[in-house]
Amino acid sequence: MSLHLSTIKTTFDRHVPLNESRFMDFDFENWNPIWERNANNSHVRLSSLSRVRRLHPSWSNVTEVEIAARDEFESAAQTVLMQTMSYMRQLRPSLRVGMYGYPTRFYFHGYNSSEGDVLREQNDNLFPLWCSMDGILPSVYQFYDSCNNTGDRASNEEYVRSNVREAVRISKETQARCEGKQQRRPPVLVYTWHRYHDGVDFVCDQDETMTWDISVEEGADAVVLWGDERQKADEFASYWKHDFAPLALKWSPPPPKV
Repeated sequence: MSLHLSTIKTTFDRHVPLNESRFMDFDFENWNPIWERNANNSHVRLSSLSRVRRLHPSWSNVTEVEIAARDEFESAAQTVLMQTMSYMRQLRPSLRVGMYGYPTRFYFHGYNSSEGDVLREQNDNLFPLWCSMDGILPSVYQFYDSCNNTGDRASNEEYVRSNVREAVRISKETQARCEGKQQRRPPVLVYTWHRYHDGVDFVCDQDETMTWDISVEEGADAVVLWGDERQKADEFASYWKHDFAPLALKWSPPPPKV
C-alpha cells in the first residue's frame, strides 16, 4: 500500500496542478472489489484462497475456505480503493474523484435479467465505496453495430438503459445510506466511446445518439466522451468534423423519464 500511494504522489507531483478542482477518473480495471466479478483463475482469487489455506491448514471444507477468502478480499479491496481516493484528496483538496466503470457494466445476463437482484445486492454491499465517490462513472461503450444489424438494436438499447439505470439508483440512494447523509447525490457521468469496443470502427450515428438519449431518459447528469486517437489523428479529425460534430449540434435531449 505504501508503494501504491507513493506512486500516486509521484504521478500527482508530475502531472496534477496543486489547485486542480476538476473530476479525476480513477481507472482501476485489473480486479473488482466484488469477489464473484473476478474470474476463478484470477490472481486475486487464487492468492486470497492460498492465503486462507496457509493461515488455516486444518480447514478441509472447500466452501469454508472460499467464504473466508471472499470476505477478507472484499473488505480489503474496498479499503484499498477508499484509501486511494482519500489520499488523492489529501494531495489535492479541491479535486473531485470517481472510479471509471463503476458500477460494473453487463451486456448479457445483467441488471435487467433474472440475475439482476443478485447483482444489485452485490452493488449494495459497496455502499461505503459509493459514499466515498464524488461522482458515479458507469461505462456503456458499444460492442455491436446495430445500424448494420438491426437484430442487435434492442439488445444495445437495453444494455445502455439497464446500466445507466443501476448507476442512477446507486446515486440516488447515497443520500439516505451514506453516513452523515450527503447534501446532494453524486452526479452520474456516463462514459461513452466513439469507436466500438474493438477499437476499429466508429460508432454509427444511431448507436451514438441512442446512447445519449437513453442516458438522459434514465436520469444521467452528463455524458463523457472518451477517446485516444494519437495513432489515427487524421482519420479522427475527418470523422469529428464531418460526422460527430454535426450530429451533436443537431441533437436535442429527450425529457427524462418520470
